[in-house]
Amino acid sequence: MKWLLNGLLKRNLVVALAVIATIVFGAWGASKLDMELMPEMSIDQAGVTLYAGSMSALELEEVTKELEQQIDSLDDVDTYYSTTSDGLIELSVVFKEGTVDDAYPALEQVVKSVESDHAKVTESITYSAMGTGDSYFLNFYGENLDELSQKARQMIKPRFEALDEVGSVTVSGAVNREITLKWDDTKLREKGVEPLSIAQRLEEENIGGVLGSINAGDEQVQIRWEEEITNEETLKEIKIRTNNGIEPLGDLVTFSAEGLDDGAAMVWYNGDTNYLSIQLAPSESATDVSLAEAARKELKKIQDEDVLGEAQLTEMIAAGDFITDSIDNVWMNVLIGGALALVILLLFLRHVRATLIMAIAIPTSILLTVGLMWPMGYTINMLSLMGLGLGIGMMVDAAIVILESIFKQMQNGVSRRKAVIDGTREVASAVVASTLTTVVVFIPIAIVGGPMWGIILVLGLVIAIALISSVVISFTVIPVLSNLWLKKSVKHKQHRTKAQVVYAALSGWVTGRMWRSIVVIISFFIMFIVSLVLIFVIPKGLFPTEGGREVQVMVTLEDGVSASEREKTAEAMNELMKNVEGIDENLIIAVSNEMLQVMITLPPEATYDGVYEETVKRFESLEEKHPIVSVGDLMGGGDMTGSGALSVTIQGESLETLTKVGDELVAELEKNDDLRNVGHSMEKQVQTFHVNVDEKALEGAGMVPSEAREAIRLLFDKQPIGMIQSEQGEEVSVYLAPAEKIETKKQLEETEWMTPEGLRPLSDFVSLEEKTAPQQIAHEDGERTLTVSGEYPVMAMDLGAVRALTNEAVSAIDVPDGYEVIQGGDLEELEQAEQDILMILGVAVFLAFVVMAVQFNSMIQPLMVMSVIPVSITGVLLGLFIFQQELNILSGIGMVILVGIILNNAILLVTRINQLREDGMSRHEALVQAGVDRLRPIFMTTLTTAGGMLPLALAIGGSSSYQAPLAIAIISGLLFGTLITLLLIPAVYLVVDTIVSWIKQLFTGKKQGNNLV
Repeated sequence: MKWLLNGLLKRNLVVALAVIATIVFGAWGASKLDMELMPEMSIDQAGVTLYAGSMSALELEEVTKELEQQIDSLDDVDTYYSTTSDGLIELSVVFKEGTVDDAYPALEQVVKSVESDHAKVTESITYSAMGTGDSYFLNFYGENLDELSQKARQMIKPRFEALDEVGSVTVSGAVNREITLKWDDTKLREKGVEPLSIAQRLEEENIGGVLGSINAGDEQVQIRWEEEITNEETLKEIKIRTNNGIEPLGDLVTFSAEGLDDGAAMVWYNGDTNYLSIQLAPSESATDVSLAEAARKELKKIQDEDVLGEAQLTEMIAAGDFITDSIDNVWMNVLIGGALALVILLLFLRHVRATLIMAIAIPTSILLTVGLMWPMGYTINMLSLMGLGLGIGMMVDAAIVILESIFKQMQNGVSRRKAVIDGTREVASAVVASTLTTVVVFIPIAIVGGPMWGIILVLGLVIAIALISSVVISFTVIPVLSNLWLKKSVKHKQHRTKAQVVYAALSGWVTGRMWRSIVVIISFFIMFIVSLVLIFVIPKGLFPTEGGREVQVMVTLEDGVSASEREKTAEAMNELMKNVEGIDENLIIAVSNEMLQVMITLPPEATYDGVYEETVKRFESLEEKHPIVSVGDLMGGGDMTGSGALSVTIQGESLETLTKVGDELVAELEKNDDLRNVGHSMEKQVQTFHVNVDEKALEGAGMVPSEAREAIRLLFDKQPIGMIQSEQGEEVSVYLAPAEKIETKKQLEETEWMTPEGLRPLSDFVSLEEKTAPQQIAHEDGERTLTVSGEYPVMAMDLGAVRALTNEAVSAIDVPDGYEVIQGGDLEELEQAEQDILMILGVAVFLAFVVMAVQFNSMIQPLMVMSVIPVSITGVLLGLFIFQQELNILSGIGMVILVGIILNNAILLVTRINQLREDGMSRHEALVQAGVDRLRPIFMTTLTTAGGMLPLALAIGGSSSYQAPLAIAIISGLLFGTLITLLLIPAVYLVVDTIVSWIKQLFTGKKQGNNLV
């Protein structure tokens, strides 16, 4: 260390150039960092969807079981979930971490194998991870829907799709033109034509492509069939064989041009249906912020070019704005925290030049940290900036300890150069040990793994980078600038301050008698035990909720709801929103026949939670008069909305028993008025008619079962034929459908079917058996499950309260043997998060112990230092209770970070005690004098750390729910723990040292001197 310091002091220019290079490097790195709300989450997960026509859920469950058995045999599969409903299997597969690239192809192969083994499975789709959601919304209005739809598809959509930042463009509410070929059963019968033969003929006619190739000289020339159906006229002229010879299709069926989804509106903007909504999602290489910037530029170009006629294209929602505002607020808190740290230093040091040294060291450390983030692939996001904000408070610790040590040496009359070298060397080992104990606490987060902890790890790594950067700056810049600037203004002062006198008296009294130290230790231990009661009254949660300037609500309608009922419901919802205070504008999109997505923009004075709760309450009041099943948040979870997800899974074999237990649990949970939309996955039982085929009758008529199935299907389904071009150049879907709908069982049975023997009713060949079956059947890892779900208001209930009432409801019902009730959703994640945090905390404490054991070359002294951890946790619990912050993942991580910070002060004390004893001072004198010597640096580091984090704790600006729990946990634990440390460490040192001396004396028979333990 001495040779390094001498070298730096001789070559000041090298340090100056290094600082300049660091500033340039940091500024350049900052300009390269992308901006996003949260770090990118890596998900080792895949989804599978299989379509199986009209197969019932019970029939299709056998296919699901076969698929699950094959998936279970794959090596890298962690767990899997499936939902089987009529004609559909949806399956989610979670792979072991880091294996998705190798495991995904194997999954695809399994799915294709199952699909090929089952003729009734018509299509399968396998996809990995999750796509990026829409984050930029445009309104398009001012003309009729036909004109708007045409311009949106042909002009606006291609313009935005051409942008590199845009991954997908969705146009909602556009007129979807289609042509339906409606066949009349009587007319076709007279012509001797079956609907199935028309469908087959159209399929044959609509195939183009390469048929083969022939030699033409030295080249191979392809032979192509170009008879694809391209327009309506071509379609009408297709030849069909009838009893009267060859006739055009136009003479056999009626062409019906339809649009606007049967005339029903799909988008409502403030109640007006003459609107389109255009949604943009970012590409893989873009963020919501870069998407918003690029989309705005393109929007301005479109508006300036005046190509839209009377139509108007305007921006409604840009998620990138909320991200930018949140990041700007966190940046401001970081800067305010840095300024507060400097003010605190100035008040303590009362020396302008010393404060200026810190004013150079802090920004240099920040820029070095930011510069290092870019090559490591990090972005500017909420957690990385919070890490930087927390790091500002901690990164000054090393600089303060070194500067104060140099300052103290000069106050004692030591020459400037010698004071710089001796002062730095005196605290070097303590600074390194303190930094390492703070950094190693983040290692267990990486060990835990998983998407959520991967995000949290970003916070820890940024703090670690900041601390390491600050140590580098502290051992280079601080000594050089101190040697240059700390001159005549430093005065020689030997006497103690009033605070030091008071502390010396109190510490001397505590350590003057063994029994006093024991009483102090026991008192603090009792205080810690009592404070654990606060765990049961502090609100609990997972991850903080944070609403932006947009509220999103999803309204689920009854199955099979008509378009007119859906439209009336949307109109009623809009009427209710007109009177909700705080709603600026609203957009309702029918994302499917049974789903209405509501997006509300808020003025600056409105609160997210208030508008969300009031809107949901009003929508739920419509349930009696409108076909509304449930009202909740967009994702069914509690992460960015005003409600959280309650989920309880019941496992067992019998569908009847699962349904019975589920009904009982729902009834118990519904007794709590705060819970909403409580139900279970099997409560919808559907009445179905199962077709029983008389194979002998079919065989006698020269028919096969598949012909009967297709004939029945054509009576109900619109058969897709293909796409043609309209006169305006738009693609139009073509379908084949019966002119008259079959609405009753009697109609279906009496429907006549053309057979080789002539016309015969369907009832001669099939019978219809009425059955009741669940609408969907769920599995988890191959076992049948029923899920009881609901929503709870996160502003009125915390997860701890939800867990308590759920446990109470489960204990009140009778669960048969062989059936298991498992908490899922937020409750499952809370339980897992609590276990993870305890494990992280335990490993962090152990790693800190290892670092200190190496530092002190002792197994006992690290235990002395670690005695401050319990009392610091007491401070955390008090802080969270007083300020009513949640005990969640972020506040839990605050405890982990606190372990590293709070040990620093204890390390400084114990290290100084050891130094004084090695210099010949008695134990009691060393215990008192060490505290006096380190009182100012301990208070300075504590208050600057707390001051740097104070803006985060006060939640100045946006993103408050993310910042406050973490910062309050650290600040309250640090302030409380520091005050206790100053008395607890001397007391523990005295007791432990005395006990160790007694033990040594017992075994050696010699009285121990001033040896260190």
